Amino acid sequence: MIGTNLPGRVRNVSLAPSNGLMPLFEAVSNSIHAIEEAGRAPDQGRIKIEIKRGAPRFALGEYDTEIQGDIDGFTVTDNGVGFNEANFRSFRTLDSEHKVARGGRGVGRLLWLKAFESVSVESIFKDDDGTYRRRSFTFGAASGVADATSDALDGRAQRRTVIALTGFRDRYRQQSYKTAVSIAAAIVEHGLWYFVRPGGTAKIVIEDGGDSLQLDDVYEQLMHASAVEQRMTIKGEELHLLHVKLRAKANAAHVVAYCADDRVVTTEKLAGKIPGVHGRLSDQNGDFVYACYVSSPTLNQSARPERSSFELAEDAGELFKSTEVGFDDIRRAVREAASEHLADQIQDARERTTVRVNNYVNHTAPRYRPVMDRISIDDLGLDPHVSDKELELALHR
Repeated sequence: MIGTNLPGRVRNVSLAPSNGLMPLFEAVSNSIHAIEEAGRAPDQGRIKIEIKRGAPRFALGEYDTEIQGDIDGFTVTDNGVGFNEANFRSFRTLDSEHKVARGGRGVGRLLWLKAFESVSVESIFKDDDGTYRRRSFTFGAASGVADATSDALDGRAQRRTVIALTGFRDRYRQQSYKTAVSIAAAIVEHGLWYFVRPGGTAKIVIEDGGDSLQLDDVYEQLMHASAVEQRMTIKGEELHLLHVKLRAKANAAHVVAYCADDRVVTTEKLAGKIPGVHGRLSDQNGDFVYACYVSSPTLNQSARPERSSFELAEDAGELFKSTEVGFDDIRRAVREAASEHLADQIQDARERTTVRVNNYVNHTAPRYRPVMDRISIDDLGLDPHVSDKELELALHR
């Protein structure tokens, strides 16, 4: 039997400081799966996320202003199946395959210890013999699973599990979102598939002190139009694409999100990758930002255990290029599909950019008239709302 060094495993887990909310995303995904495992319909599932903060601070001035305390941690409560014997045994087994059919990698809890100092769990569940029990334990890098108790409850109880992530480490806290609104939006964007899939997902609420946000409302505010599904095949590999138009926000970018097991792993900005896709796009409902969520069996299989990146070669190589799928094959197919999906908006953007460039040359910079027949609007890669300064720089190149 080979032993496992938990502190060493946690140390070797990859989690960039900018991904400090990934452990929270994993906890929420686990709650969604637990609700499904309990056999609850989505509208009967309940998940509550509570932001835990330190003491508020005061900005000194003519009037003292109270400033929210730093985020110390989160608690995630759900009414899912709970930590029954099978789930508890799986939790204590690193790299468990207990939930592999649901995309579980058995390492999500290591991300908890990467970004947080400690974790505590309390779970009320129904045992195989019909008895309701309460199980509690702590989880830490040094001690592993500790202080575990399991007590029978008298009579019928309500299933409930509370995960408390405590001691948000500075290097992750400093680069994470700070407000309930931004954290809620990040959760929705990261787990968008749960919201757009047929049947939707559990009712999720996020609480921050006296403030409360329903993630269904955040989702509705985020969406510009209904998502559109597309399936395509390359080299025998099926790709599932979800084309999404999001309400335009300042500095928001058009992106492709590559997913594994219903979770976003990496994103790629599309500016400069597809002619005409830059800045804001517009349709009959107004301005929007485009996102394409991509999943496939190959992406599921090649994602790193902590879902921070993919271990997939860019090119399958000369010997296997006709049969094996490389990341570049997927990227190229997705860009073509995105370009086709956005064809009307891209054409409109190109026409508006052409008008913008011609007006600038004709009325402000006539010195560029001699070279205009040799300049491609697509090659310029300009937003129709480009400033005169940016336009000058593009033409001067």
